Amino acid sequence: MNLGFCSLSSSSSGNCYLIKSETTNLLVDVGISGAKIYKNLADYGIEPTDISHVLLTHEHVDHVKSVSPVAKKSPGAVFC
Repeated sequence: MNLGFCSLSSSSSGNCYLIKSETTNLLVDVGISGAKIYKNLADYGIEPTDISHVLLTHEHVDHVKSVSPVAKKSPGAVFC
């Protein structure tokens, strides 16, 4: 199984990481704007509906800023 890891953003301004396998696209935290998340994902050929899971590490704004936009654009994603 191939496993990829990419930091979409990592700072006090916002955190968002992508963990990808052949069958799963997991976002860890969504602390940047939804537009920036989906622009970065598009650069990797990932559509909003390709997100299968979102893991939120804790409730600081730099980790959860875009929960609502991600939930709307990735309706099949399971939030943990």
